[in-house]
Amino acid sequence: MNFSIQQELSNENVVLKPLGENDFEDLFSQASDPEVWRQHPNKERYKREVFENFFTGALESKGAFAIIDRPTNQSIGSTRFYDFNEEDKSVFIGYTFYGKKYWGKNYNSQVKKLMLDYIFQFVDFVNFHVG
Repeated sequence: MNFSIQQELSNENVVLKPLGENDFEDLFSQASDPEVWRQHPNKERYKREVFENFFTGALESKGAFAIIDRPTNQSIGSTRFYDFNEEDKSVFIGYTFYGKKYWGKNYNSQVKKLMLDYIFQFVDFVNFHVG
């Protein structure tokens, strides 16, 4: 892989910054609402110990981002690139969540556009994983 899968990406409304250990509390504050995970296969992710496991996996993936609302500099969720396949030039996008306060406000389409515009410089196929 001759590119960074965890490049900071931004537009006028959102910043996708590479996820770091210091992002845990801000993201957990968005993830700790059971409603965020109500339709998700892992409905317990609102619990600190379950979210810690999710967060550790995100850090280890080396493709995860904290999603920041640019005007307020508030962490609003997370997403990631993962399972990059150099042979068939493909990658997955998934593990995305937003705090409930940010649902229905056009963040996800902006985030995915930033991700797609960036990653299609390096891959031919993008797979979306919806949980």
